[in-house]
Amino acid sequence: MLYLNNIPFLLPIIIALLFIVSPEKIEVFSVTMLGKLLAVLLVIYYTTKNIMLGFVLLLGMIYYYSHYEYDFLLNIDEKELWDIMLN
Repeated sequence: MLYLNNIPFLLPIIIALLFIVSPEKIEVFSVTMLGKLLAVLLVIYYTTKNIMLGFVLLLGMIYYYSHYEYDFLLNIDEKELWDIMLN
């Protein structure tokens, strides 16, 4: 039962490992609507667990999305982003 309490705190580790293993696909996923929704839901979820943890995660998300290069994505629609991510 103790392990079930720690599963939610493994999500950031899993996401970080996915960034290390396949950064191209995760970066493309993060700029889709579903990726942004997942980011907002993670911030809300961790804020309900611990307000300071949610705040730190929020600052990390703001930093990530503000320093991302969107130049190559300006003329790509959502379907093409999913095609890039899945191939």
